Amino acid sequence: MEDGSIGYYSSEGEAGRLAESMDDLFSLLVSCICWHDCCDAKEYADSKTLEEYGQRQRNCNLENIDLDSWRRVADALGIPNGEPLAPVLERFRKATQRQPLYQCVFHEDDGSLTKSYGLMFE
Repeated sequence: MEDGSIGYYSSEGEAGRLAESMDDLFSLLVSCICWHDCCDAKEYADSKTLEEYGQRQRNCNLENIDLDSWRRVADALGIPNGEPLAPVLERFRKATQRQPLYQCVFHEDDGSLTKSYGLMFE
């Protein structure tokens, strides 16, 4: 986006800011492979709860990927695979909540406009 932050929108009408920079985005994607699984606001109560939540989500997702490829990507981007997840997830949540909220308007085939709905932490 024009301020350097990274926005996301899906074909289903979801939209939101994911990260403040490409470095934060890559850290999120490597550390929290399926970031959609890390959007449960109640798990962000404190750092310990958040770290445990992030580790559970990552462990589940790592079961379904090629670990050697994942490690090569992490190494190439300079992202330690054992990095604590709570700071990564806190940056993610902070980016999604920053004002102004990132929103899209979809032009429908019938000429109407549909605003996107919140993607994260709703």
